[in-house]
Amino acid sequence: KAEAQNGQLAVDMLYTAPIAFQRLKLEGAYIKNKDLLEIDDFTLVDDQDTSINITGSVKGIEGQDPVLDLDMFAQSALLNGYFNYLPDAQIPKTYAWLKHSFNEEVVKVGDLTARMKGPLSEFPFLEGQENLLEVSFSFQDATIAFLENTPPGTNLNGRFRMRGNNLYAQAESGRLSNQDVSDIKVAITGLFQKPEHAVLQVDATAKGPI
Repeated sequence: KAEAQNGQLAVDMLYTAPIAFQRLKLEGAYIKNKDLLEIDDFTLVDDQDTSINITGSVKGIEGQDPVLDLDMFAQSALLNGYFNYLPDAQIPKTYAWLKHSFNEEVVKVGDLTARMKGPLSEFPFLEGQENLLEVSFSFQDATIAFLENTPPGTNLNGRFRMRGNNLYAQAESGRLSNQDVSDIKVAITGLFQKPEHAVLQVDATAKGPI
């Protein structure tokens, strides 16, 4: 068990800058003969009062390629409070897309969960059956610019999910191309490997001028 206050957490393999925190707590066990860190509870409250909790394990932390098996949970907060936890050193295209596409300083997210499983060298696990990167959260009053040169969706309330190389969003209502829309389902496939070949599919019920 370990606790710390008012410091910085540096993980150079994942982040280009350290994460400043107010409080940090780690409970778990290190099994030396297996080189396995079992995490019962890792809680971090950063300098913006955003709180995250992580459970799971990291195998091979003394080697060059640790294997992650982690679940993350977070409280409701503005979306920009969570961008600090995106591993920008490993997924620069994903990070840039999310920063560009969401009105991060306004949109509120809740029920945020993330699942990361696989060798760190293969992060963000875009391919493979056993490896996995999945992020899911609900959003309120979001503006999402799905792709370049397409109108953004506005006033959206629903749920966002990223799994591997694909993005999905569902919303009960919002506006798209100056039309009121409902029952919105958005899928973007192939975004992070070859963005120029990404495919956008939108299904929705629209009402308004064409």
